Amino acid sequence: MTNASPPPGLTPPEVVTEVLGQKLPNVRCAPTTFYKSLAFHAFDGRASMCRSRPACTRFADRFVRWESGQQTEWIRLTGGVGN
Repeated sequence: MTNASPPPGLTPPEVVTEVLGQKLPNVRCAPTTFYKSLAFHAFDGRASMCRSRPACTRFADRFVRWESGQQTEWIRLTGGVGN
């Protein structure tokens, strides 16, 4: 899975990365625009891990300002489970 997050020090401390996932019926199915929130991660230079059951899962992320709930558009990440 590729991390689309910026390097440490470029995001303000009140901004967190939301990791989203979408389970697909099989590897031949294209992802839709519906993603479920899996985790919020304060970017501190360490890797973020999301557990997923054995299935075909696509991932995306977006940045969220936790104080206000303001968020960016999600970015579909390359890779995923079952690819």
